[in-house]
Amino acid sequence: MPNTLVKGVEVFYRDEGNGCSDTAQLAAVDNGARCARLTNRYRLIAPDHLGYGRTGAYPGSIPLVDHEIEIIRRMIELAGAPVHLVGHSYGGSLMARMALMTPESVRSLTLIEPTLFYLLAPAGFRSEDEEIRAVADRVAHYVDAGDAKYRVADCI
Repeated sequence: MPNTLVKGVEVFYRDEGNGCSDTAQLAAVDNGARCARLTNRYRLIAPDHLGYGRTGAYPGSIPLVDHEIEIIRRMIELAGAPVHLVGHSYGGSLMARMALMTPESVRSLTLIEPTLFYLLAPAGFRSEDEEIRAVADRVAHYVDAGDAKYRVADCI
């Protein structure tokens, strides 16, 4: 499987068929049958996130989101624009950002349960933004402390 270097990190990605590719997570859903149906119509290029799968760890040299965006930018270069962007959860947030940054590179955008909390404050939802940041800060506190016994109730 192919690799590419992005901001000093070796990034693993899948690029198969004419083609279809899936991450291991997507392949586990219905044994990859949905992706197989796309093989003759689309080429899918799917990178592993920083620190996951076969991609190197996040080095911390630039903000995580910026590093992930650069990986997506590289995948678009490999595919040739315009592309269909598909993202789930954090990946959905990244794809939304990429589409806003380079609309000329995007043919369509499919977001599944995207985490778009960063849009709260600019949209005037200050108290909601503060609330989600407080929860995230509490979770980070427990993780940083190495406390494996924390409960979700302690964070909310």
